[in-house]
Amino acid sequence: MEAIEHLKQKVFDLSKMKIDEWNDFSSRWKKIKVSKNDFIIKPTQIEKYFYFIHSGVLRASILNNGENVSVGFSYNGDYSGAYDSFLDQKPTD
Repeated sequence: MEAIEHLKQKVFDLSKMKIDEWNDFSSRWKKIKVSKNDFIIKPTQIEKYFYFIHSGVLRASILNNGENVSVGFSYNGDYSGAYDSFLDQKPTD
């Protein structure tokens, strides 16, 4: 299944959109590929995006006394991102 079809399936599980609403909504998403050990956002940056995990695992972490500590994971079909930073448009931890 293509990423956009996967997203559509998950969105329509939550809300039955009209086709014009889906077209508008889906046009705002773009596919990115992240490699192992890459960061999509780093501490003190402001989250500008909301993510849908089509394939793979995304690890969320924070710096705690200089140590990188895992605080959660997102898997296939999950939504993810630094939600507090995304919503408030303030720097993330």
